[in-house]
Amino acid sequence: MPVEHFLAERSGPVITIFVLVAIAFAIINAIIAIALQSGRLLFAAARDQAMPAALARPLSRISTRTRMPITATLTVGVISLAACFVSLDVLLNATGSTLAFSYGFIAVAALVARRTRSGDAPGIYRMPAWPVAPVVAILAIATIFVIGILDPAQWLSLGIAASIVAAGFLYYLVYLRTNPATAHLLSGTDDEETL
Repeated sequence: MPVEHFLAERSGPVITIFVLVAIAFAIINAIIAIALQSGRLLFAAARDQAMPAALARPLSRISTRTRMPITATLTVGVISLAACFVSLDVLLNATGSTLAFSYGFIAVAALVARRTRSGDAPGIYRMPAWPVAPVVAILAIATIFVIGILDPAQWLSLGIAASIVAAGFLYYLVYLRTNPATAHLLSGTDDEETL
């Protein structure tokens, strides 16, 4: 590992072990935070009825003792446990590809939102050097995807990420869009509430 080699050459074994253990604890802490956040996101989707009632009912329950969404958090924990049995290379590449898709959609959304909303409206964030940041992000992510498409070893992870995105669009078209009364979508709220 390059970090271990670098530290061992410059600081000795004690500092190396201390830094590596600190890195391990930081990674564990980040994983716990992400798992708790994912449980909260699943709970929020259930609470806002962005899923069928049969799924939303148990996932939107909050423990009376801890005031935590235990069912949603445990569900994310079980999914995370199942992911432990997936090959590490596939898991890392698929996670990275999915993250790249997410950042790409955020950059596109920034461009679209800026064009569809009045730039003079109060409370609208004005990014310096607009639209350099989202355009650079889209170009960088497109480059990553082109490199991935040219490498057959990346096709599985790109396929998994594309399938997740396609499933999200399909879910929107089949359920969320056809049930606007039960799915509390942000597009139906006032601008002040979404800022």
